[in-house]
Amino acid sequence: MMPTYTSQPDDTTGYDAYIEDISPTSNFNNSSFIVGERFGFTEKQRGFIKFDLSSIPAGAIIVSATLSLFITADRSNNARTYKAFRLLRNWGETTVTWNKYDGTNNWGTAGATNATDIDTTEMASCSYTSSESAGTEKQYLFTVSEFQKFITGAYTNYGWLIKADTETDDSYEHGSSSHATSGYRPKLVVEYNLPGGEPVSVTPYIMV
Repeated sequence: MMPTYTSQPDDTTGYDAYIEDISPTSNFNNSSFIVGERFGFTEKQRGFIKFDLSSIPAGAIIVSATLSLFITADRSNNARTYKAFRLLRNWGETTVTWNKYDGTNNWGTAGATNATDIDTTEMASCSYTSSESAGTEKQYLFTVSEFQKFITGAYTNYGWLIKADTETDDSYEHGSSSHATSGYRPKLVVEYNLPGGEPVSVTPYIMV
């Protein structure tokens, strides 16, 4: 049986937040959702999420990596694509804002879209129609060769920025680790093999 890492943490162990341009100095780590926007407004909201991958063996060969986000509210007016970008800064869950990544230091560009803030090549994406039902699971399938670099140590794991490709009337809210319904919280599933096919017993690890 293929070893699998699965994590869907709660508010105590999860690590996620969102930022918005109309509240550039505010932190939103306790919100029940990440990534949204108010319908009919032009404000921008972007999500941040990180999972602890340290329980995946360093020699693991990644087969697939899927981030699932669950829609909790549909206020969208357009079909859009949401994208996940690798973060390059050590952002703080309780301190990240539109202006600063750790409460003290500025992003290269406010909102975290500078090439010093993120790897501007998307790691995963997911298409949305103009109307999606609450509870719908949206899967972001990571590029395997890129995700592998988190395991080998070529990439430092600061998690991902999630944002819509066009941020106008794209108000899909996705459950955060703080959501009251456990099934709506972000989930990461990683399948992998070990060199030589050695059997392994894996206990899913969640962020602490």
